[in-house]
Amino acid sequence: MFLPISNCLFSPRRRARFYTLCAHVLVTMAGLFSSALLPGAIHAVSPASTLPPSAPLAGSSFIFQHALVLQLQQQTAAPVEIRTRAATNTVRAVRTAPGANLGAASTGASMAMSVRQKSGAFLNSYGALFGLQQPDQELILRAVQTDAQGITHVQYAQQYAGIPVFGSRLTAHIDAQGNLYAVDGATVAAAALSQFAQTPTLAAAEARQIAERAASAAADAQPGQSVALQLYFFQEGLTWGRAGPLHLAYEVTVAGESTRQLLFVDAHDGRVIARIQNIQE
Repeated sequence: MFLPISNCLFSPRRRARFYTLCAHVLVTMAGLFSSALLPGAIHAVSPASTLPPSAPLAGSSFIFQHALVLQLQQQTAAPVEIRTRAATNTVRAVRTAPGANLGAASTGASMAMSVRQKSGAFLNSYGALFGLQQPDQELILRAVQTDAQGITHVQYAQQYAGIPVFGSRLTAHIDAQGNLYAVDGATVAAAALSQFAQTPTLAAAEARQIAERAASAAADAQPGQSVALQLYFFQEGLTWGRAGPLHLAYEVTVAGESTRQLLFVDAHDGRVIARIQNIQE
């Protein structure tokens, strides 16, 4: 006959304490899993929080998400607000209070950094919140602009394996005092991109022909020919915050007499998956 290990090791009083402890652990674990961010919601994490919320991110474990958000809050003097995208169930924005610096326990050394260095350092540390795996390789600096209020916006686009992600954007916002107080945008999880075929099976010449035929079939079409072609990762609905199928696609520009069309042709099956019409010269 075999007895439970608790019976062998503990007296009746200690067994009771053991079972109470087990129950407490189970309740705590349930609390952990119920604290995950609801998609589309806004969640504030205070500096005193011992268990910050997080959103399910592709390619990240539950524990890692919570640890990363906890680390961010511990290094930020003010509460951190996280916004999630309902359709894709990913983080779309991280921000803190005006005058505070995201992810910096002390701003002394941080203030001496350039806006590019500051935004790059933050994204290298916390890019996983936006689904990135190697931010320094997956983000391309597009622009640095300062508005009339003195706020500098450092704008990035996403790529994976050297292929740009159409419609992706990630912007770090830095106030006039040098505080990086917000990062927001739309990205595709690197974990999803890594599982996707990255070599076209459709030749570029075939994609051009398909796009030209589709463009000429439009009701208001003008005779035209393809003048540019670019390979992209294309997630339907990304720019509108909706979750859609992921494609490797050719963006083909077809020029008419006075207008241009952008057509996206799946690089594997040749389907036209999206079209942007009547782009004026």
